[in-house]
Amino acid sequence: MSSNNSSLFINAFQRENNTHVHLQGFEIRILTRCFFFVTMIIAVTGNVLVITAIATSTKLQSYKNNWLLCNLAVADLLQGAIAVPLRIVETFPSFANYISCRVAIPLSILFGGTSNITILFISVERFLAIYYPFFHIDFFTSKVAKSLIGFSWFTVGFFSLISATHLTWNEKNPSQHMRFCRFPVYLRKEYIWSLYSYVHIIPISLVVVLYGFILKASCQQAHRIHQQNVAVCINRFSRSGKLTLNAKSSSNLSLYLKKFKGIKVVSVVVGLFIVLVLPIVVIDVIDVVQGTRPSPDVVQLAVCMIYANNCVNVFVYAGFNQEYRQNFKRILRRIFCWSRRC
Repeated sequence: MSSNNSSLFINAFQRENNTHVHLQGFEIRILTRCFFFVTMIIAVTGNVLVITAIATSTKLQSYKNNWLLCNLAVADLLQGAIAVPLRIVETFPSFANYISCRVAIPLSILFGGTSNITILFISVERFLAIYYPFFHIDFFTSKVAKSLIGFSWFTVGFFSLISATHLTWNEKNPSQHMRFCRFPVYLRKEYIWSLYSYVHIIPISLVVVLYGFILKASCQQAHRIHQQNVAVCINRFSRSGKLTLNAKSSSNLSLYLKKFKGIKVVSVVVGLFIVLVLPIVVIDVIDVVQGTRPSPDVVQLAVCMIYANNCVNVFVYAGFNQEYRQNFKRILRRIFCWSRRC
C-alpha cells in the first residue's frame, strides 16, 4: 500500500515538473517572439532610413565609403525583413521542422555573412584612410567600392547556395526537437568550419586588429594635440600672466575632443561586434568539436544576440555621424509633414 502511494506521489511530482517546464518553455518562446519582432522593426526602419539618406543626399554620395555603409544597411535590412521573421516562425513548434530550416539557414548565411564581410571591408577602408591616406585617395574609388560589394555578395552567396544542397546537409534528420535551426545540427562539420572561418573568425580577428591600430593612431594624435594645446597655454600664461586660449588653441582643443569622441566610437564598434557575434560562434564551434548539445536557453540567447547586431549597426556606423543625423532629421521631418499634410 505504501509503495503504491509512493509511486502515485512520484508520478504526480513528475507531471507537475513537466507542466512547469512546459510553461517555462512557453514563456521563453513568447519573449523570444517579442524580441525578434522588435529587432525586425528596428532593423527594417533604421536601415531604410540609412539607405534613404544616402540615396537623397549628394554629399553622402560623394564619400566613397558610404557605398560600403549602404551595402551594410541593405544586408541588415534583408536580414531583418526576411531572416528574422523566419526565426519568429521557428518559435512555433508546428513550423520548426526540417523543411523550414532548409529555407532559413541559407538565407541567414547570405544576409548575416554579407553583413560581417562588409564590416570587415569598412574596417580595412578606415585603416587605409588613417595610415595610408594618399594611397587611400588613389586606390579607394567608386569602382573599387562596388567591386568589394559584388565580391561580398558573390562569395557569401556561394556558401549560401552550397548550404541548401545535399553536399553539406546532414542526411539524417535531428533526433531531438530544436527551438532553432542550428547549423551544427543540420550542416556537416567540414562545411561549418569553412563557413565560420570565412564569415566569422576571419572578420572578427581582422576587425579587432585593424581597430586596434586605429585606436592607437587616434590616441597618439589626440595626445599630440593635447601637448600642443598645453604648450600654447603655458607660453601665453608666461607672457601675460593670464590663462587664455587663442583661436588656434581653441581649435586644437576642439579637435582634441573630437578625437576622443572618435575613440569612443571605435570602442563601441569593436565591442558590440565582438559581444553580439562571438557567443554563438563559440557555442557552435564547441558543439562541432565536442559533439555536445549546449543548453537550449543559452543557444536561444546567443541567437538573439547575433540578430540584434543587425539592428545596432545602423546606430553605430551612421548614428554617430553628424551628416547622417542631419539627413535623418530631414527625412523624418518630411515624413511627419507628409503625414500631417503640411
